[in-house]
Amino acid sequence: MRDPLAAWALLAAAFVASPPAAAQPEPPRAGALSPQQQGQQPEAEPRPGTVAWFLRNPDARRAAVARCEDDAGRLRDTRECVNALEARDKTFFGVPDLPTTEGRRF
Repeated sequence: MRDPLAAWALLAAAFVASPPAAAQPEPPRAGALSPQQQGQQPEAEPRPGTVAWFLRNPDARRAAVARCEDDAGRLRDTRECVNALEARDKTFFGVPDLPTTEGRRF
């Protein structure tokens, strides 16, 4: 008869040595369709100069904010400055987009 402790040791070693099936990436199947072929749109990169773009590009955001603060009288109302400053505020305060309540009755 086998030693039960040795059986547990073998079972534990096999469990630790191999990652769970969910952690292993599924290999692509032959004939698998891409997201475009399935009718889905891939996630689009935000357009340069938008708030979302400035949130993803902190170096560009810092440079734009520096330009805007340096010449606020001339650049304050430009699209780039408004969006860069908005992105700066969102990263500084860590506030997600919240729905506005303007014009609503509660």
